[in-house]
Amino acid sequence: MAFVRQKQSRGRTAYYLVENYRADSKVKQKVLAYLGECDTVEKAIASFEEEAARVTALAHKFEEKAAGEKAELVRRFEEAVGRHPTLLTYPSFRALSDSLANDIVPRPERRRISTNSSDGYVHAYTRYWDSMDEARRLIARAEAAAKRAERLRSLSLPVGRRSACKGGEIGGSAGTTTAEAI
Repeated sequence: MAFVRQKQSRGRTAYYLVENYRADSKVKQKVLAYLGECDTVEKAIASFEEEAARVTALAHKFEEKAAGEKAELVRRFEEAVGRHPTLLTYPSFRALSDSLANDIVPRPERRRISTNSSDGYVHAYTRYWDSMDEARRLIARAEAAAKRAERLRSLSLPVGRRSACKGGEIGGSAGTTTAEAI
């Protein structure tokens, strides 16, 4: 039978969905899912879904910021080329110009970009990729939270009663672990 186990670590309380089983005449415990700071499976599912929605919205803000940085990059690059038309004689600038014309912003090689440049396009270039990287990181985090919620939903567990447990097992004798029978 699966139940929720409470664990204290570094002053924080974490909950796990666990089940007991026997192996080699010993009782062992298998963690089925991490519930975070939620003491029930239902609360954990709601929490993970809420986190996924919140983080997805934040990722979209970073994508919008990146779009603004891209527009700024194009504007500043065109200004720099307008002031110094000979820049397009350099292969790296010509390649960047062609990429921007095709609506593509290539990832910069950090070691080759000079931050001492007085042209603001260099900073817009790195800000664009910083925003895109953050958006991708947040999207991955949202997908992980949604996956956790889906995994909890997919566990076909019977709904049970709440009970206090000692020692991490139902009917145990010592300790302060609380559990919820599922």
